[in-house]
Amino acid sequence: MIHRRPFHQGWRKSSYSPDSDGNCIEIRPAADLIVIGDTKDHFRGTLGIPSHVWADFIGAAYGDALRMSM
Repeated sequence: MIHRRPFHQGWRKSSYSPDSDGNCIEIRPAADLIVIGDTKDHFRGTLGIPSHVWADFIGAAYGDALRMSM
């Protein structure tokens, strides 16, 4: 689901994201969604992901299930 990104508080980015280059995403909880937006371009749309899907993704990331071999 694509949304237009409103200008208001509630957005946060990862503490692992560097402050200098801005290459990261920001997230904002909204009802049953986690809304994801580009830190560099606030005029682009956002992506809404159901909260339970986001929780599964984060669980897999913390559990190292998403590691890619190069």
